[in-house]
Amino acid sequence: PSRREGADFGCTQCGARHPYPAARSTLFRDIAILGGFLLLVIGLFIVYLSLSDDPSAPDAGILFQEGLQHYKEGHWEEALPRFREAVQLDSQAAPAREYLALTLKGLGRLREAAEEFRQLAEARPEEPRFRALHAEIIGQLGRHREAIEELRKLAEKHPDLDMIRVIWAQTLVRDDQLEPAAGLFDQLCRLSEYRVPEYIDQLHTTLLRQGKLEAAQKLREERKNSLPASLNALLEAWELREEGKLDEAEKRVQKVLPDIPPSSRLWLGMNSTRIALAMEKGEWERVLTFCDSALARPSE
Repeated sequence: PSRREGADFGCTQCGARHPYPAARSTLFRDIAILGGFLLLVIGLFIVYLSLSDDPSAPDAGILFQEGLQHYKEGHWEEALPRFREAVQLDSQAAPAREYLALTLKGLGRLREAAEEFRQLAEARPEEPRFRALHAEIIGQLGRHREAIEELRKLAEKHPDLDMIRVIWAQTLVRDDQLEPAAGLFDQLCRLSEYRVPEYIDQLHTTLLRQGKLEAAQKLREERKNSLPASLNALLEAWELREEGKLDEAEKRVQKVLPDIPPSSRLWLGMNSTRIALAMEKGEWERVLTFCDSALARPSE
């Protein structure tokens, strides 16, 4: 018979007929290839498991939590690379991108912060606060009219979101549109019970910037019972400062300052006021002392 692959042939020793040896070699070759492939798959799987269990491998959630801790402590330079890496690992993680934008804002890198908020607003159109925060930053970049128009539209569409009207009013102040800004702060004071002291503070400041000292004094007296004593003292100090009574203004601040936690924003506002008063009186040594106090204060 012919010796084609798989054909039988007569054995020269025993006379029996056996399959041609090429058939056996093909079978062994196929088994060897399959075994090698299986070993390759198993090896790759083991490598994958070793990498996924590697404690040194970056994790977006852990990086975000580390960045958040630094952010809360005011360590923005340390927080920034952690938020940025968390976003690179998970581009859909809105909290990480939001805090990345807030950190950039805190570092004064407003253009980068605006771009991050723009991307957030596009990716999460159901959350208007991202558009509001984007508008706030472009307003800080000097694009006041564009920001004001965007905030006006947002306020019409979401009338229950106080933060939009607050940012709108603050942007109006930056554009020196003090009258409409005061009107918005007045609405917030009347319609919202949630951050009333803060809104009264901002309305009071806006009235003083307009030169409406009597209106500011009247506002403080009318809302005195809804204000913490320390904030009331601060507003009164600003009024005295406007009247040129710098020593009396400083006494108001010094009287309540020891009772305010240094980590609070109110303490920072009080300290900023006494810095301004010392500067107006030309007391530069005290200015430096107060600045050192602000730099040494613990973060919120």
